[in-house]
Amino acid sequence: MTTTTSTSPAGWTVLPSAIFRRWVHSCEEDAGDVRVYRPAGFPFPPLSGRDGFEMTAGGQFIVTTIGRWTFLGDRRVAVAFFGAVKAVFTFEIVDLDDTVLRIRRAA
Repeated sequence: MTTTTSTSPAGWTVLPSAIFRRWVHSCEEDAGDVRVYRPAGFPFPPLSGRDGFEMTAGGQFIVTTIGRWTFLGDRRVAVAFFGAVKAVFTFEIVDLDDTVLRIRRAA
């Protein structure tokens, strides 16, 4: 896998604009601990209950409730939810371009 949007081999200093959209889980393409997402509108094969999320340039992380994302640097993003749903998690961007997002949950 290659990351065509990387600004340097050492990692990104900001998130690439390609990530700011709605992403839908493409479970058929998952490999090991890496989850694959495609942009909303992708011609998926029929499957009920696909999950997904949206990240906005203003820092919102939207699932069924709105959370906040923070770019930690070096391809890591932390997501926090507040209110009725309280959760915080971090993921690593393994690969990103205009057609695919691959992430790995981080500890």
